[in-house]
Amino acid sequence: MYRLMIVEDEQAIAQGIANSLPWEEWCFPISVCRRWTGLS
Repeated sequence: MYRLMIVEDEQAIAQGIANSLPWEEWCFPISVCRRWTGLS
């Protein structure tokens, strides 16, 4: 089984990616991780 991890520093973009396609219907459980590097 595969897992999909979305790592993005913008929460709205990460949620948009997670909701853009039927990942779980395709058997890809999703984990959304908000990553902040401290860089601008």
